[in-house]
Amino acid sequence: MAHNIVFHDGAETRDEVRCFASTGTVSNELTTVSYGRAAYRIATSSSGVSYKPSGLAANGSWSTTEKNHQWFTFHFYAVSLPSTISQVLVLLDATLAIRRLQVVLNSTGTFTIYNSGVAANSTTAGAIATGTWYVVSVYFNRNGTNQIVARNRDTGSTVATTTVAENSNNTIAESRIGPYSDAVNGADMIFDNIVFESSDTAANIDDPVNQLGTKYACGLLLPNGAGFYDQWTNDYTYVDEVPHDSGSTVRQETTINEVFTQAMTPTSGLAAQAGTIYAATAFSVEINDAGGTIILRLRSGTTDADTSAFGPGVSYVAQQRLFLTDPATAGSWTVSAIDSVEVGAKRATSSGTSTVTLIGLEVLYTITVVGRTRVIAYVMDDMDPMQRVLDGRTGEELPYEEVQPNVGWMRVTSGEMPDSASPSNAWEDDTLLPIDSVKYSQSASGVSLDIVPSAEGLGEQLIRGLANSAGSL
Repeated sequence: MAHNIVFHDGAETRDEVRCFASTGTVSNELTTVSYGRAAYRIATSSSGVSYKPSGLAANGSWSTTEKNHQWFTFHFYAVSLPSTISQVLVLLDATLAIRRLQVVLNSTGTFTIYNSGVAANSTTAGAIATGTWYVVSVYFNRNGTNQIVARNRDTGSTVATTTVAENSNNTIAESRIGPYSDAVNGADMIFDNIVFESSDTAANIDDPVNQLGTKYACGLLLPNGAGFYDQWTNDYTYVDEVPHDSGSTVRQETTINEVFTQAMTPTSGLAAQAGTIYAATAFSVEINDAGGTIILRLRSGTTDADTSAFGPGVSYVAQQRLFLTDPATAGSWTVSAIDSVEVGAKRATSSGTSTVTLIGLEVLYTITVVGRTRVIAYVMDDMDPMQRVLDGRTGEELPYEEVQPNVGWMRVTSGEMPDSASPSNAWEDDTLLPIDSVKYSQSASGVSLDIVPSAEGLGEQLIRGLANSAGSL
């Protein structure tokens, strides 16, 4: 069956600037998250974030085209259940007054799904529990059957599902997570990794979980260096803050057709190990006074892919574009291709000043564990702002969680990065520090790595390491 994933979004930018709209108090949850670093937390009435089911137009703005069918999927965590009911998902008509579909969470942990105008409903036989991550998928089927399925994120098993006949001949214009018109009634809910696919043809879509599996994530990659183009003011450190800093640090340009792109953090910097990449969304948060316009650019290899010119106005908004395939190959994304992508902007106008305060690349990917050769020579540079850990033999950047205690040594340099061209010298350096313990942790500020060197000398540790590895390094 053909799949048409039209948009995906977690909460990694730590504000609602990339949603179509937000209402009420939507907190940025940084502790209880699903395969990421931030999620949406909703615990107040009439609050939530909205999306257009038709996704993004060619210029990166939200399209207003309504759709007949939609699967809407998200990771869901109940901190507490409502005393009665709380709205979880509402699909609305163009007037935003009629609910085409509504899902509510009940006090028992069951879900009830209502059809258009809440004329009929059905409640799941199974229920969710507090303190557990689930993947919830909801289907709106014009003149057909609506459905809800809740699966355990870690096991993939279905815990709650039901259907209700849809009685309308109407399309949907907006999708809203969180309470829309009712009280939250004591519920405390966390939403993460939002994925939906929509089409006017039912056969063009399927539950995203069928393609992705429950272990998927939407991860944010931020700038970490200069790109191929560098014609605007300042550098990548001025467009890498989340949430965006409302213009405190920016890249600007006043000359038409000038471009900048930024190298992006590789996928090894994601909170979870990427297996298969299904889609990527490039975005910038920008303004342009005097009615000027800006083009968003993604560069893959030597191929530049641009949006059409977009006029953001004088209040910061997000311009974004979804890429289901790699523009350089017209084929599916690979991890290595994502690792080399650059994102930036082109000034398309002679009016006013073009200003960008944040650049990002969000990827939709499946979680996996990639087997690697055991590494026991690591290198860090205390002057490296990214605090990267590299394989001492190859120079390859490694995820923090792969650094192993009691079997390795760390070379800490100052003001220089390792020479990966001469790995044969990895053991001929007096600056190698024996590692006694490694603590990998994830907190509100991101992932961190604490390395404790051993009191033993290198020779003693090397002998012990050889013994523990049966004489093989």
